[in-house]
Amino acid sequence: MKWVTVLKVGGEGGDITLLGQDNGDDVWKFKLTTDETSMKVLLSEEDAEGMDFTSTSPVAEDWESIIELLGKKYPHWMNMHPLECHPLFRKKV
Repeated sequence: MKWVTVLKVGGEGGDITLLGQDNGDDVWKFKLTTDETSMKVLLSEEDAEGMDFTSTSPVAEDWESIIELLGKKYPHWMNMHPLECHPLFRKKV
């Protein structure tokens, strides 16, 4: 099954994407991905060496769990710029 973007927010340093996968009967699971590769241009090649500018969280089995994880890892995510929101989740966000 394909992962789809549920929510994507961005800021100067990169973006956070909440991905979802519908496993049928409206049973979704979720994960977070980050992309901070735009920060790489601010660093020298030497400083950037060995740094990982992307990440993926473990899979969460429900909406509440992924929102809790999002809040713990990125407490200011609500202050970031909304870039994309899946129509099925607009009211939840």
